[in-house]
Amino acid sequence: MPIPKNKKIRVIGAAGDPGGSRALLPVFERLYNLGIEFGIFEHGFLNIEAPSYWPRIPCPERDMLSAGKIFDEDSVSAFIFGSSIKDNFPLLMARMAKEKKIPVIHVLDHWTNYINRLKIDDQITILPDIYTVIDQRAFEQAFDSGIPSSILRITGQPAFSSISDEYESLLEEAVPERGKTGNAESSKKRILFVSEPVSEDQGSSPLSPHYRGYTETEVISLLCRLLQPYESLIILEILPHPREDISRLNSIFREHRGRLETVMLDLSMKRRAIHSSDGVIGMASILLYEAWLNNKPVMSLQPGFRRKDLAFMKGREGCLFLSETEGIEKLIDQWIHETGEPRNKKIIQKDIQLHKDAAKAICDLLLNNLQ
Repeated sequence: MPIPKNKKIRVIGAAGDPGGSRALLPVFERLYNLGIEFGIFEHGFLNIEAPSYWPRIPCPERDMLSAGKIFDEDSVSAFIFGSSIKDNFPLLMARMAKEKKIPVIHVLDHWTNYINRLKIDDQITILPDIYTVIDQRAFEQAFDSGIPSSILRITGQPAFSSISDEYESLLEEAVPERGKTGNAESSKKRILFVSEPVSEDQGSSPLSPHYRGYTETEVISLLCRLLQPYESLIILEILPHPREDISRLNSIFREHRGRLETVMLDLSMKRRAIHSSDGVIGMASILLYEAWLNNKPVMSLQPGFRRKDLAFMKGREGCLFLSETEGIEKLIDQWIHETGEPRNKKIIQKDIQLHKDAAKAICDLLLNNLQ
């Protein structure tokens, strides 16, 4: 829904979860650099991680509907949001914007829950005016899930727009930091485990509608058992999810780690931890894809998985996708011994370039629709 060319543009944004928030940050940074007026809701991880000088829109915790009154103002040109699997505030704001006939753009940060993201509040599915997706795979899967192709746009993932520059900077450092392991001189391989609060997000049994087929506890137990033969060769570093209960995660590892040397990392070490690792293991975290972009050996361990959208790493060269336990020991052994070996490419350039231009692509879509 275009606005008059002589009208000032003002973009409003919201995101609650870490993934959606980090996908929006580069978009608003570009709007800021272009001098476009905007505001973000004082809500969720977007509010936490955005620069303090970005304009905020008050969002009373107990009266979120009052935040939507911003859409009554004539100056609001568009609403852009990152979706969530649990936090329905951005979706609620999208519904209110649509009611006021304000253009709505949804930025997808992952390969999962394409249409479920648009109805997590148990209301009728809301379709944005533009639904951006990461790549061709996401386009096809989103369409198969019920998103009309007319609103789908392939833009890349803005959270990865600076990834090549950041990793190149890390490559130039003379001696990579060994994090908080205290093992700077250790000859052990550093295997990074990327955790997720699976049972909290998708449930712990088939009674939950979005059940993955496993929980983080089951995966950690299996992983620790499989890695026991390599306890003299590896250090298992653990990167928790921003929403994860770290004390609970520590407890799970204490119960199952056996002889493995394990180290809990700080959340702020994300990209440094990926860069300095010899291999990365996880379930369905997007950080597996980031590690793959950095040309690290990657393992997606999802025993008994039952959702196709969780298989976004399957079939990617250099990634071991494990959903069956038969013959798993041999595959793990081969993967462990391949970690730390020199790789032919630093970064998979085709995908990197798509993401590098993602923030620009989304801003262009936004502004071209409004002018």
